[in-house]
Amino acid sequence: MPDNPATRALTRAVNKARAEGAPVYVNQPVAAPPMTQQQMYLAAERRCADANEAMLDLLFGPNPISDDELSALIAKRPATYGRFAGYIGKRNAR
Repeated sequence: MPDNPATRALTRAVNKARAEGAPVYVNQPVAAPPMTQQQMYLAAERRCADANEAMLDLLFGPNPISDDELSALIAKRPATYGRFAGYIGKRNAR
């Protein structure tokens, strides 16, 4: 284990807790604080908006995907990419 101030401080804290008889859980994941319903909604909305933005960049960016590639994506994962089926054949050729 590397010898640095953070490691030494953690080791001291663990040893102190063990000496006091407290349970010590090493390598346990630290859970994020619970989110409110509004925070969960906003996080889900942000993920959806990020996915839409990335897909629109693929459709209209400097090197857009072809209609055949979009059709292949829709065939592979219709639940994910099906909402972009309306763009097939309707984009300007570059």
